[in-house]
Amino acid sequence: MARATYQGLKKFSYPKRPFVITRAAYSGTQRYTSSWTGDNVATWDHLNIANLQAQRMAMSGFSFVGSDIGGFAEQPNGELYARWIQLGIFHPFCRTHSSGDHGDQEPWAFGETITNVVRKFIELRYQLLPYLYTAFWRYAEEGIPILKSLVLYDQQDPQTYYRNDEFVFGEKILVCPVNGPNQKGRRMYIPRGKWYNFWTDELVTGGQELWVDADLDSMPIFVKEGAIIPKYQCSNMLEKKPLTNYY
Repeated sequence: MARATYQGLKKFSYPKRPFVITRAAYSGTQRYTSSWTGDNVATWDHLNIANLQAQRMAMSGFSFVGSDIGGFAEQPNGELYARWIQLGIFHPFCRTHSSGDHGDQEPWAFGETITNVVRKFIELRYQLLPYLYTAFWRYAEEGIPILKSLVLYDQQDPQTYYRNDEFVFGEKILVCPVNGPNQKGRRMYIPRGKWYNFWTDELVTGGQELWVDADLDSMPIFVKEGAIIPKYQCSNMLEKKPLTNYY
């Protein structure tokens, strides 16, 4: 079904490339469609499950995956919604979605403080589009996952075997979502090498666990030393400033 849909859209909308999304899938479906992790619930447990699902799907060949940010069923509070947005912008498929039965879940539905946090991270998603597009190209051409569990990123480091709530986004950005309520930071493992704190530019040496401050308007993000991270200038509509693609 996914292949037939993709081929039909490609035939009738050429030269535009089809965008297809499915929940039901099988081995090989990733060549034709994106996917999401199914109906979930607005809880911290399901935020953590979404993180694990995206990583495991990526290792199984399905990298164009995301979750219903904020939870499909029930209603998140503002803190949970903001933290889920922070995680979700680093998933290849990024969208908010809910049943609508328990109240509004738009970014502006939780008050000005949460709106500002959500805006900051949605804008970060747009700023990273050239970097993300490059990661998608590698995934399409070489099968390299867009998200990499730490163990996939560095299989020679035994410490990565036990760290399943952090991941590397693309090749050079380390992400560690805040995964519980009322947290002002968290401990995380920094893989081997040297990494810059995305927000402060502090350089840290990897191969160690450390505490990273992360108020509600922040989350632990590190960039590998020597990385080049191209950034897109945000606008209200992407079509007004389209990306220049070279492949």
